[in-house]
Formats: sequence, structure tokens, C-alpha cells
Amino acid sequence: MVVEVLFPELCNIFGDIWNAKYLKMCCDDIKIHYTSITEEPLFVKEDVDMIYLGAMPYKHQEIIVKKLKKHKKRLLELIEKEKVVLFTGDAIEIVGKYILDTEDNKKHEGLGLFDVYFKRTFLKRYNYFFLGKYKNIDMVGSVSTFSRMYGDSSNSFINVKKGLGMADNDSVEGINYKNFYATYLIGPLLILNPDFTKLILKKIGANDKLCFEDDIYNAYKHRLNELLDDNVKIFMGDHG
Repeated sequence: MVVEVLFPELCNIFGDIWNAKYLKMCCDDIKIHYTSITEEPLFVKEDVDMIYLGAMPYKHQEIIVKKLKKHKKRLLELIEKEKVVLFTGDAIEIVGKYILDTEDNKKHEGLGLFDVYFKRTFLKRYNYFFLGKYKNIDMVGSVSTFSRMYGDSSNSFINVKKGLGMADNDSVEGINYKNFYATYLIGPLLILNPDFTKLILKKIGANDKLCFEDDIYNAYKHRLNELLDDNVKIFMGDHG
């Protein structure tokens, strides 16, 4: 089983590379392949079992889009073949049609994988803890972004209980199509959400026994109970 981590030297803020490292800790049969920005992605020629792209500084988004644009057809092919693809943090923004900087009305081209777009203002950062539901799984995490997502919500990922969703449909967050998952959640996501991690492990053909499983679940339940408490502050700073 091969998990390809795209461009870790550019896309590893919030420690999100531990999403992939934790999968390896859970299953020795998983091989992590790190693809540098100077290299051709492994998925171009091989049917890898999973592709992962983590959060990045905004200035790197255009570099990543330019790098992946030439492989868009292949990426769509793997998504249709139900290979697992996970994008976290602001990596979600590169899969839409464009990102609009509202201060100067400048558009930055996206990959156009999904019929969504993003509006960004560096005058306002959205910082908040998040609670939602994916199928029967409670999802927890946090978000730190200057952007909101707009457009088609038919392929949404998580139903929102606390936190923000799409700007024009605040009840849903992220993108999910077949085994493609993209979300603003950081954390790292897979360490914070053991039930979802078990699902991902099963989808790539691995045993779903988690590393430090008891400790991971104890931390998850503690965080979940905190977020269920209406007295706990979710938002940090201005989010209006």
C-alpha cells in the first residue's frame, strides 16, 4: 500500500504531514512516498492507494496549481477509480474554479475539479473549533483561514454542528466525492478523528487497528465532550 504525500516541503503548516505519518504508524505495510515540488508525482504513472496534500502558505497555492494542472486528467481518473484522496486546510481551495482576493478583486486560477470557488480577505481571519458529522462519525478539529467557500454544495463532506460551513450553505463543510475528501479542518485531522481514520485505513486495504488506540480515543472523546458543551467558546476573534 502506497500513500503519496505531495510537496511536503511546501505543504506542511499546522503539522498536517502527521496525517500521513500516523497512517504509517498504524500499519507497517503502508509505504509513504514523499514527492518534492521538483519531481513528477508518483500517481501520474502508478495507481497509488492514497494521495495526500496538506495545508500550505497562500503564496504557494499558485505554484501547486501550476504543478498539478498538467496532471488534472490523471487525478480525475484516479478519483473516479475510487482511490483515496485527502486534502486538508487551505489545500481545499486549489480544487475549485478560482480563488478571489476581495481587496484587489484578483482571481487566482484553481484546478477546476469541482464547481466551487473561494473568496479571501486578509483583513479577516476565521479561527474556530469545529464539530460536525460525516455519515455516522462525529468529526472534530479546528480551522484557521482567511477564506470562505461558495458554489455547489451537492458534494459536501461534513454536516456542521458547530463552526462555519460554506458561505452560501453554512450547514455543510468541505467536499466529498467517492473517496475524495477535502476539508478546511486542520489538527492533524486523522489523529483527532480515529473513527474516520479507521475508515480511511479500510479503504486503502489496511488493518484498521490504530496506533495508541486507547489514548487516541480518550483524547477524541474528551475533545468531543468539550465541543458538545454549549458553554465552551468555539470562535476566536471576529468571525462576522
